[in-house]
Amino acid sequence: MVLGIKGSTGLSGCGRWRLRVVALLAVLVLGCYVYVQAPSLWLIPGPARGAVPVSDATTQGPRLLILAPHPDDDVLAVGGTLAQAAAAGEAVLVVYLTSGDANKWSKYLITWNPFGRAGDYRALGIRREKEASHSLGILGVHPKQAIFLRYPDEGLRALWSTNWSEARPYRSPFTRRSAPPAGLAFTSGTVYCGQDLLEDLVKIILAFRPTIVYLPHPGDAHPDHQAASLFGQAAVSQAEGDDPLFLPPEIRAYLVHAEERNWPSPEKLRPSLAFDTSALRAEGTAWQEVPLSPPTEKLKLRAVRAHLSQDWFSGARFFASFVRSDEIYQPLHQTAGGLSPATDSPR
Repeated sequence: MVLGIKGSTGLSGCGRWRLRVVALLAVLVLGCYVYVQAPSLWLIPGPARGAVPVSDATTQGPRLLILAPHPDDDVLAVGGTLAQAAAAGEAVLVVYLTSGDANKWSKYLITWNPFGRAGDYRALGIRREKEASHSLGILGVHPKQAIFLRYPDEGLRALWSTNWSEARPYRSPFTRRSAPPAGLAFTSGTVYCGQDLLEDLVKIILAFRPTIVYLPHPGDAHPDHQAASLFGQAAVSQAEGDDPLFLPPEIRAYLVHAEERNWPSPEKLRPSLAFDTSALRAEGTAWQEVPLSPPTEKLKLRAVRAHLSQDWFSGARFFASFVRSDEIYQPLHQTAGGLSPATDSPR
């Protein structure tokens, strides 16, 4: 009598289906991870210690200085303006006050680590600096036309209000640093304090001698932006006092985070629309616009998308809503107490 042994020659139909689903999910997860890691940035070295393109009182033509609290604020607010200035051969310098290394959700997204390790936040800062350099390159701005001061993200307000002197430096709860990374500080020996940040900005302004300075609006809802506006205004005023030959630049305030809801509105990509400032228009103030051509709008959109770590987390709709047919700013003028929103009509 021959005994037959019943065996399986392979997985059942249900088993094979489950295996395919698991394999597909694994491929999707791996693909998302590689995409978020942006392999194109792996071989790009991080920006080195910056140097100021020096100008003198006889240098002709517009010279644009953009003060950005974080990498991405520059391209969101004035990316089209930067592209058009670069194409026209105008002098451009972008100064990033921080490296944007305190964004928790972006850190989680990139590292896939739920713990708040200082090394992860430091790595995020390097990643965002690379994204900023790539974004500027899309706009036609050379990496040497950017300076990363590397002061603490989410700490600029503290530098202005409570950690002003070198005797009381600020310590970032994210990177665990009290000073810019060794060897990368714009000025050797600086620490996280308001006095050092102001002195760095004054040095840059007196060396570059801008004719136009873009800085955050004083009424921006983000504390870092508010502080960056104060530091920028104070630096311009101090530069005027330090150098009698320094010609006061035109000050233009840009807005990224508004107190009003639905800004920009609509929150979606609408390059054919101009910014609607009606909800922002306070009595006596004047918003002005810089028109953008369709090719410039396309460049700006590419530059915005280059900030992948932020675009992914902050929402493509919000970032894309800054790509419009124009860019807006509010002129600021000097008063006895410093700078304030301009109340005169556009010239």
